[in-house]
Formats: sequence, structure tokens, C-alpha cells
Amino acid sequence: MKLKFNTEKLFIAILLLFVSSKAISQTDTSIIESEYKVTPEEIISITGPVKVLQGETVTVNVAYSTATKRDIIVSFQESGVDINGDGVSFSVFGKTRKTVIAGQGTLKIDVPIRANTPISSDYRYSVVLTTVGGRFKQKVAPAKAMKGVSVVTSKL
Repeated sequence: MKLKFNTEKLFIAILLLFVSSKAISQTDTSIIESEYKVTPEEIISITGPVKVLQGETVTVNVAYSTATKRDIIVSFQESGVDINGDGVSFSVFGKTRKTVIAGQGTLKIDVPIRANTPISSDYRYSVVLTTVGGRFKQKVAPAKAMKGVSVVTSKL
């Protein structure tokens, strides 16, 4: 008995077998590591007016980054000097809280300055990122401050 071979079909079969074995042997079986972007929890920058009037509402710009829903608290306060003589060197003369969602952004936050704020050049905007509803002690990142703010009788 004599077998007939179709050489074309035999060639294709051998070629497919060869290609398949190469593909299987070259499969990368190493663990694939996923790349995750971690959003840092931080106050990036603060800008605001360097001169304010008693009783005025000022706008402070706060750039932030957070991985989850947080509160940003902006305080207008003494900058380490007991200006009003109450025995505290960081008395607050205006404060606003805003809740932000996860991500990065810049907020324009209106901060009312008390009408009885003493005239001085020793104030600052202090900004802290806290848990929602949290206080300064529940901060999730270091507080940042913009110093050198003055309360004046006229902006001229």
C-alpha cells in the first residue's frame, strides 16, 4: 500500500505546529504589575490679598490635592504675635470651611474678616486639610500658611 501525501497541506500543518509552539514558548508568564496613581493629601499653595480691611470679606485661593472627600479650613489669624492681648498668639479673626471631593483643584474661598480685628501687619491665612467635619487636630496633611498679611484702615 502506497500513501499519497499532499505536500502543500503537510507543509501548512508543519508550519502551524511550528508557529504555535514558538508562541507558547514565548508567552510571558511573569506577574504583570499594575501602575496606580496615588493622589497625595496636601495643600499645594495659598494666595490672597496682603492688605485687608476690618469687616471685609476676602477671597483666598487654595490649590489642593486629596485622595478622598475632605474639608479645607481657611483661617485668618494672628501670625504668632498676641495682637489683641488675649494671651493667645494665634487668635482667629475669620474662618471658612469648604468640603472638596477627591482629586486636585483650586478653590476660591471667601473669608469674612471680623469688624473688630486690630490694625496690624502680623496676620496670616492658615489653611488645613482635615477629615470631613474635622478640626485642626484631624488634619491629614501639614497645615500651610501665607504670612505677612496686614489689617489696614485703607487699602491705598
